[in-house]
Amino acid sequence: MTSPTAQDVVDAWNESFPPGTPVRYWPGSLYGAGQIGATTSVAWVQGEVPVVRVGREAGGIALDRIDPCPEPEPPVYVAYESPCDECAAEGGTS
Repeated sequence: MTSPTAQDVVDAWNESFPPGTPVRYWPGSLYGAGQIGATTSVAWVQGEVPVVRVGREAGGIALDRIDPCPEPEPPVYVAYESPCDECAAEGGTS
């Protein structure tokens, strides 16, 4: 079995992750938490390296330095009835 070419990697990426995909990426070193952003282009082959543009980074970031991440969950707000509201409903003052 042959290993995938750079173009195979790009084609698979573009099929799964359209521009606007949220990602964690490492523009320099792979150490640390990386940065959060979103892709702003389709992936392409630059030289022999599969890359994609992320945010305002200059040029492309190698796909092996990018980790697609899911959209953050929206916050859940729970209605809260304060004790003062209960007092007011019973005729007390708030």
